[in-house]
Amino acid sequence: AQAARPTIAIYAAPMSLSIAGYTTAETHPNPVFVLIMVICAQLLFAFVLTQMPALLHLPFAPSYAAMTFPFVITATALLKSLSLFRGVGWLVPTWLFTVQKVETVVAAIVVFYVFALFIKFGIEQWRKTDKLSQ
Repeated sequence: AQAARPTIAIYAAPMSLSIAGYTTAETHPNPVFVLIMVICAQLLFAFVLTQMPALLHLPFAPSYAAMTFPFVITATALLKSLSLFRGVGWLVPTWLFTVQKVETVVAAIVVFYVFALFIKFGIEQWRKTDKLSQ
């Protein structure tokens, strides 16, 4: 169904969620393991980004909410990964932190965009209900 298509964005979440959880819960996370996971997470995120133009042209549906968490957790996981790498003494190129900041901005834009669509949707539903009650 067309309304369910935005849920494809959740493909970006599991690996990033694993990174965030692992680097938080483990006192000495394995940086090589995290590197492998972050590469996978970024590839999945890139896949979701390629789908976004088509997804954003779909009519609004509540399933748009599925696009918010994956973007936020991916930016968070990348920051946690880069911080871990620096913490263990790896040389982390500055441009990777720029990528992380861009991901954070994109995540914020997606969250606010979906929020605005939900507000608009709620107002439209309220107006329809108000007209029916009159």
